[in-house]
Amino acid sequence: MITILLLTLKTNFNLTGYNYYLDEETMKLTIEEGFVKKETYNVQDSPIQAIKVMLPINKAYDMWGLTILISSLFITGFFLLFFKPSIPRKNVKLYVTVYFIFLTIFIIWDIYVHKEIIKEISNALNSL
Repeated sequence: MITILLLTLKTNFNLTGYNYYLDEETMKLTIEEGFVKKETYNVQDSPIQAIKVMLPINKAYDMWGLTILISSLFITGFFLLFFKPSIPRKNVKLYVTVYFIFLTIFIIWDIYVHKEIIKEISNALNSL
């Protein structure tokens, strides 16, 4: 988890694959799309359109941070559930079932939210 956190902080990574950089001197916004092969969009004429793109990308950064936090809680729960000998053996099946139900719900919710953010960013980029 520390590696993912450091990678995120160093590269501005998020699961949508969109980043932006604002040059404050020229007020030029550069939007990058993709993880490896990046396409760039430059926005200089319309500050309102630039904000419409920046807001969902900021939402993607926040969502990625929340994903890291909740994932670390699930990893901790996994180790407590499977490697902690103090859990009574009669309740292990119940705990494992509840753990995997919550994990499945989280994964489905996370994918859905990221897809909605990507759709929002795409719509904003298409309107440029």
